[in-house]
Amino acid sequence: MGLAAFNALRRKKALEKKLSKEKTIDYDKLTLDDLKQIARDKELTGYSNMKKDDLIAELKKLETEIEGEKK
Repeated sequence: MGLAAFNALRRKKALEKKLSKEKTIDYDKLTLDDLKQIARDKELTGYSNMKKDDLIAELKKLETEIEGEKK
């Protein structure tokens, strides 16, 4: 495992730990890299070219859709 892959894995684990403590995610407080990691995990497409505000909007939209399906 290279250094870049190690650092990416470390950031992902730190983010997962942070998010597991929170009931709702405040996307505005996260970095763009953190948001992209969440988008990757949720299998969102086209996130790599999005600006932070656009990515936040897409993640919130996806979250709303998931909440709607649960009801």
